[in-house]
Amino acid sequence: LVAVMGSDAFSYEKITLETIEEVPFEVKLFVEDKEYYRKVDTLKTPIIDTENSYYSFLNMNYSGTNIVGIGSSTYAGFLYNINFNFADPLMQNSLSIFATHNSSDYTLLGANYKNTQYFLQYGISSYGVIDRPDANASVIDDDARDFGLIVNAQIPFIQSGHYYASLIGSYYQDYESNSREPTSLSLDMMRTEQYGVSMYPYSLYALKPYASIDREDSAYGVEATFSHNIAGEWYLSFNGQYSNSDAENTNINDSRGIKITKTFIERYSDSDPTTLFMPSLRDTGYVQSAFKGSASLQSVFNLSAYFFTFPISLRRESLYATYNYYGLEYFGDNETIDDVNEMQFGLVFDTLWMNKLAMPVTLEYIYNDNDNIAQESSFQFRLGFSF
Repeated sequence: LVAVMGSDAFSYEKITLETIEEVPFEVKLFVEDKEYYRKVDTLKTPIIDTENSYYSFLNMNYSGTNIVGIGSSTYAGFLYNINFNFADPLMQNSLSIFATHNSSDYTLLGANYKNTQYFLQYGISSYGVIDRPDANASVIDDDARDFGLIVNAQIPFIQSGHYYASLIGSYYQDYESNSREPTSLSLDMMRTEQYGVSMYPYSLYALKPYASIDREDSAYGVEATFSHNIAGEWYLSFNGQYSNSDAENTNINDSRGIKITKTFIERYSDSDPTTLFMPSLRDTGYVQSAFKGSASLQSVFNLSAYFFTFPISLRRESLYATYNYYGLEYFGDNETIDDVNEMQFGLVFDTLWMNKLAMPVTLEYIYNDNDNIAQESSFQFRLGFSF
């Protein structure tokens, strides 16, 4: 039964079905008639050995090298953070051998092992202090550490879509002070959206309350981040952090209380979540309580220049400006808050080397109005890549 549309009518008619023998068209390459083609052995299905058990830890192989940050700062000179990585095919075990020289002028060499096979994920690392600054007002010679250990464990109980939440516990032996060994607990909650190859997240909402114990001193605090695309490729972000310690009757040489550091790329950021970061800080310091509020504006410009023979190509650029306010409460009875204002201006070049290796290059100028604890003007240069 078929439907027939005529010039003046629409009707249904019965027709006799006719069977036609057909086969799919088979493509035959001209090389298949050549003698050398017939001599090639047919591919054989590989035989998989199922007799021996698979141990992911024993199947780790070299997986790449990450140079997370390399550059220079006004105070510490040449900086680097190099990681030689090993992992098993299922990415359940990873081993990283690292070497770093940070902006606090410390050089560390060590190894980190991480296991993500089970619901309880854990990591352990050890390091040695290869070199330290000749003079550091915050650390006395008797309190200097030569070797350290770091243990982390986390339970990522939410990993769905844009949402992530994890309970993190850590024990951290601070490389700047032999007596500082905080044990911390934090709850990391986050919702993030990032699409394609965008330089910044489209949106990011994060909240992390935390608590820490060190030598019978307890500390607590919270960190919150809000970031969102506002128009085109313009992004606005806000960050706030507050940490408070109940340590009393102490001085700077005791390394107690809330740590203020200028080293942003720590090996394990969750190892001491009470720490505050101030990039223009002169020397590491310790206070009773600290507050940091930041506002940042970033913009991406897609001005590109690609070359076939010249080894460096430019893919895009980004400009950013950040204002940081710090409220620092020192130890003592006066409870005076020291106000610190800081400005950061940066330019990022997203470069491509040898038409293969992506390497962002960052130039940054920092101004701080409190020359008692920070450098008034400083400059940083950074780049990073993986291979």
